[in-house]
Amino acid sequence: MLAYSQLQQEEFQAEKYGYTAVRHQREVGTGYFDLVTLAITGKHFSIYLMKKISNIRPIADKILRDISSYVHNYKIQSSLAFDTARLCFLDTLGCGLEALKYPQCTRLIGPIVPGAT
Repeated sequence: MLAYSQLQQEEFQAEKYGYTAVRHQREVGTGYFDLVTLAITGKHFSIYLMKKISNIRPIADKILRDISSYVHNYKIQSSLAFDTARLCFLDTLGCGLEALKYPQCTRLIGPIVPGAT
């Protein structure tokens, strides 16, 4: 038990670096532990009796649904619009790659993962 306690303390310390598995119910939901308990003992315990915390994504606001519907379903008929979008995309890539030549710009655009180079 002492070894597990020490391991758990290290996991809690790692939480400040983004490690979240110590919060088991947030990771897998209470339903997971209900099923494990039921499989092992054949009985329901207090976790089962707890108010269920839903891990189902709530319905988005109407404005978000409208935007996503527009983005997903709108059919662009104009070849000029496609050409313009393609040129803007290529220009963005070119500018980003050109910026990598300058250390000041490189610091601004990456990396975003701490400790990566």
